[in-house]
Amino acid sequence: DERIQKKLQAGWPEVPFHDHEVGVSGSADCVLTYKANPLPTEIKTTSIDVYKWEKLTKPHANHECQVSIYAYMFMKMNYYPGTKIENFLIVYLNLLYPPGDTKAEKEFLLPYDHEKTELLINNLKEARDAYIAGIVYECKYSLCSRHGE
Repeated sequence: DERIQKKLQAGWPEVPFHDHEVGVSGSADCVLTYKANPLPTEIKTTSIDVYKWEKLTKPHANHECQVSIYAYMFMKMNYYPGTKIENFLIVYLNLLYPPGDTKAEKEFLLPYDHEKTELLINNLKEARDAYIAGIVYECKYSLCSRHGE
């Protein structure tokens, strides 16, 4: 509820960023430390049924893109000097389970791929520039789900 969110924000504030060049803004839920490096972390809540939950073996591709962008921006903006972001974390919490039930949590520690994320960022910049110019943009991001991957 709202009271818990306020307590979390007091102890674990979100990490915001804004980049005018790329035209991307956002905030990571938190940045932990993993093997002496920053670990951008996104926490997602869900209420999917137990059958689907048990079959969840990897995070949603959009969530991977989201946290990859956080990592990219934190490195580009030199948020954590002298370190390198090598991984990111996505945590899912299923609200259908009672509080404290460990089956309600799934964590995915994933490697951060700078080159793959840079392709995504460049596609976002091209799409934004086309939109501003009033041009219909055809996605060129090879990993886009519309391209069958």
